[in-house]
Amino acid sequence: MGLLGIAVPAFAAGFSVAASPGAVNLLGLRWGLQRGAGATLAIGLGAATADASYVALALVGLLPLLAAADWLSTGLLLVGGLVLVLLGLRSMRSDAGLSDKARGETIPGSASGRAPYLLGFTVTVANPFTIAAWLAIVGGLLASVELGDGTLRTGLGGALALAAVFAGSAAWFVVLALLVAAMRTRMGASQLRFLAAATGLILVALGFLLLARGGIEVFA
Repeated sequence: MGLLGIAVPAFAAGFSVAASPGAVNLLGLRWGLQRGAGATLAIGLGAATADASYVALALVGLLPLLAAADWLSTGLLLVGGLVLVLLGLRSMRSDAGLSDKARGETIPGSASGRAPYLLGFTVTVANPFTIAAWLAIVGGLLASVELGDGTLRTGLGGALALAAVFAGSAAWFVVLALLVAAMRTRMGASQLRFLAAATGLILVALGFLLLARGGIEVFA
């Protein structure tokens, strides 16, 4: 199995997981509309780091142990749900300055620093469905490419797969950031406010869904 045989499926896995509808994409859209495309990319890099971290855990055999820990899944559902509800409520109430964003301006310094990156990382790590997704992918698709087949050392093959997953995930958020940049220049202030409120509402709904599932597991 050559380099491309490992890199291509791993890149595709990273891209597809990142592109799937979910909270981190909504946050990237919301923060990008308010703070600039750089914030979207920073959130995406945080999410890509979380994806790569879970892949690394899967490759060394620890992710199945985490997936089997019922208390961890329940805790992530409750914590992740609460975080999404709070972020969604804040998003719906925080549309100040969106009229400036309609002209393509960016809040100075708001897209820089570690806050968007840490937000993307935290929301992705706290999503129990991310664990399930990467457990299935690494156990199936990535395992099928035989990371160590005599041509490449197992460690090198695993490192290549890890880098390709990160690159694939980051590539999706580059696409999303470009879309956000185009939207900021073409949408008016009222449209941006509506979209901000809509993304906030969806985040709240997702948060309550996670809280409900976590509550069911607690009292089951």
